[in-house]
Amino acid sequence: MKNAFWEHNIKFGFLIGTALILAGIVGHYKGLSVNYNPTIVMIDRLLVILGILFAIRKYRDDIYQGKITYGKAVGMGIMTSVNAGIIYSLFLYILCRFFDPNILKESIEFMQQGLQQMQYSENDIEFMMKMYRQITPGIYAMGQFFNFAVWGAFFTLIIAAFSRNNRFLQQKNNNHN
Repeated sequence: MKNAFWEHNIKFGFLIGTALILAGIVGHYKGLSVNYNPTIVMIDRLLVILGILFAIRKYRDDIYQGKITYGKAVGMGIMTSVNAGIIYSLFLYILCRFFDPNILKESIEFMQQGLQQMQYSENDIEFMMKMYRQITPGIYAMGQFFNFAVWGAFFTLIIAAFSRNNRFLQQKNNNHN
């Protein structure tokens, strides 16, 4: 069962990560921000939600015959999102490091605009921006990894509650007895 756990979360993490990369490539090709375009962000979150849902359901149905504990479902979903985050953050690192360093510049500008909109003082903004300007493609990719891991964990907690068992299978089994 342990091998099945890793097999499922790695496979679905790879699928989600690949889908995120394809969405990022399409968005980047169309001139959309990889990280700050609301459409891309919603597509990314939808891909993560669907991927976690399918990973948990497939694992539940293949290994546990339609019933899974909340803890096992949470473990599957979190590890799936972690694997997807690893793959996507590697893509972002390569993209920022070798193909488009403007992504980091865009990120810095976005942060500065956000701080100004939140009405921080100019001294506070400058202090924070000094630190933010030191971000490398590796640190940026690591931040995006944690972003996907946290969102994946959040979505997993909700999805796992609804994936614990399959009521249809329970009714079917009860009808046969």
